[in-house]
Amino acid sequence: MRTLKVKGRYYQLYPPKRFKGSIQDEFEVDFDRSALLVVDVYGHGFPQGHKGRDHPSFDEEANKPWDDVTLKYIRPAIEASRLAGMPVVYTHNSSPRIELNRSEFGKQLARSLKCDIEELMAEDGVDPLEYVYRDHDLFLKIAPAVAPQPGDYYIRKHFYSGFKDTRLDTLLRNMDIKTLFCVGFDASVCLFCTIIDAWELNYEIVLLRDACLAIEIPEDTDIGYSFTQRIIKWIEAMLGRSIETQHFVDLMTTIEPRVTEITVG
Repeated sequence: MRTLKVKGRYYQLYPPKRFKGSIQDEFEVDFDRSALLVVDVYGHGFPQGHKGRDHPSFDEEANKPWDDVTLKYIRPAIEASRLAGMPVVYTHNSSPRIELNRSEFGKQLARSLKCDIEELMAEDGVDPLEYVYRDHDLFLKIAPAVAPQPGDYYIRKHFYSGFKDTRLDTLLRNMDIKTLFCVGFDASVCLFCTIIDAWELNYEIVLLRDACLAIEIPEDTDIGYSFTQRIIKWIEAMLGRSIETQHFVDLMTTIEPRVTEITVG
């Protein structure tokens, strides 16, 4: 057993009316039963001039913070995992031909995002008998900096959670994974729901808190409220612990010294 000595953080909702709040916590993780779970990192971190489609809620300016998190934090976490030999498992949105637009999921996103979810989640590298195929103006393209590489694992999902009606749990159980280090988007929806399902399946959760973002609501940001930070605290209170990406990379150096060459931020 190769042990990682993790210095994490959780949020204590106790005692009443005077919560202790953020608590530092040291715990051990079995490296050989751990994986990096990467959720929905498509659409961000492309070289300047990329013409891919933005999320319906974004424009070029709104996309920049997501590009920064992708390149400065998610990319080094992925690179460190690969170099150290920790499995990298992607779970990304897709559009299987299951009449998503007729589901409550599709109807809700049609209302809130004003989009055709089947068309938005179409791909160009799929079997058109099984998935909705499209060869241009794609939303689900993954930047080369964070794209899956040979040896990584890739699970297509079609709801918020990477576990809902997919092979993700089977894959992780076959690899005897217990601990999931989690990165990706959106911290309040797909990453969040995937973490909830992982926790309910008894996986240990460690969120890389600077390697995720939630869509911020303008009315909240106008008064200085961060939805991202609130979601992180909720995860720390109810679902697991969190660490920063630099600490994760430092942990990987204890397994593979060459990881010290990777820069965070």
